[in-house]
Amino acid sequence: MHGKELKRITRQELEDHLKGKLKNKYIMQPFIECKTKSGLAYDFRLHVQKNENKKWVIALIYPRINGDGKLTSNISSGGFRGELTSFLDQEFGQESPQVVQLLQNFALSFSEHLDQIYNCSFDELGIDVGIDVNRKLWIYEVNWRPGSKHREFEVAKQMIPYAMSLHAN
Repeated sequence: MHGKELKRITRQELEDHLKGKLKNKYIMQPFIECKTKSGLAYDFRLHVQKNENKKWVIALIYPRINGDGKLTSNISSGGFRGELTSFLDQEFGQESPQVVQLLQNFALSFSEHLDQIYNCSFDELGIDVGIDVNRKLWIYEVNWRPGSKHREFEVAKQMIPYAMSLHAN
């Protein structure tokens, strides 16, 4: 390995080493096994927006699937956007309706929760989540104004009435 010897250490030695290196506190998430039946990493983008009544609605939900064997499914890193219904049918079979319900309920309740704990006006969020082998949902990342190059028209249709409702007040 580039002239360096590989050394095995115990978990405790690793923890002691990291304590000396890390000055700030961090949250570490466990490795989440989120793969298709064919072994490709995937996640879901839950794209929510506020409507003209200033209520959260689901703009889009779609799977992002990695096509080249990497651990992440980012579209910018070689992943691709799948179609939700066919993906769920293929991967979850008869459980598909329950998975849709889980994703929809989580997207809306999480967005409402953010509104309650932060004193700012989010109008659009992209929530990236995975579902592990035990059907537990995990948050990977949350983006404000996530953009959706594939569905800009649908996203804009929701954004315009919301913007007009802000102007009316």
